[in-house]
Amino acid sequence: MAQPGWYDDPDGTPGRLRYWDGAGWTAQTAPHPQFSSDDTAADAPPAKRHGWWLWLIAAVLVVLMMVGGGVLTGFVPAPGSQNTTTPTESPAVPDGGVACPSARSRSTIDDGVVQITVPATWDIMRPADWATCGGGRGHAVSPEWMAMALAGTVDVSTDVSPREAAQQLWDWNLQTNYEDLNPQAHLQTDEPVTIGGRQGRRLTGQLLVPGFEFPGDNVEIVVLERPDGRLSAVMTVSTINDPQSTSDVKAIWHSLKVR
Repeated sequence: MAQPGWYDDPDGTPGRLRYWDGAGWTAQTAPHPQFSSDDTAADAPPAKRHGWWLWLIAAVLVVLMMVGGGVLTGFVPAPGSQNTTTPTESPAVPDGGVACPSARSRSTIDDGVVQITVPATWDIMRPADWATCGGGRGHAVSPEWMAMALAGTVDVSTDVSPREAAQQLWDWNLQTNYEDLNPQAHLQTDEPVTIGGRQGRRLTGQLLVPGFEFPGDNVEIVVLERPDGRLSAVMTVSTINDPQSTSDVKAIWHSLKVR
């Protein structure tokens, strides 16, 4: 586990440090002694919008443009070894009385309504840009391919339906992680669901990328209504023809708990 102290800010802001308390990132920031305020302002990239979610992509992306679902855009590991740190779940508290839980373990992702358990061998990642609470985990299938699991509170207005949010998350994954690959997108399932007494929407499909070592990815998204009027989502991406990631993702969905 990384020791408490000041580290480069995980959101990628040049010239800024953020305090790691030994269990998670805090709200405390400080200027990096090796940067001046002028350097920081000059180097900081502009924010970019992407539809409804108003992503501040340029400010938070740490992009390794590989292929498949493995481009874990908007995720960043805690300081130190990824395999020994505590999950860096978002500390935000959503409006409406559903508190964002503190980190439980490296294998648990929880936003106060949905909770999933991932294999302990999967790497801890920073929460997705679309989530105000939750987290992400990734697993390298090969040097160029990764599987992933994301869960969290969707940062959208309360008038967005679960179906609309699920479709927008599908589009987010397609545009963010496959933008330069021209994948063939095949939406296979678009159906209402009720899980744990909460209504929502489920999408499944495949994103095929010909010409690579794997044919593409299986994608599954579930968006559920929350008691605070917002939405919670779980998204997984497993690699087609990879038995390990397929088995891992199946177990992740089996572990889903809804409160």
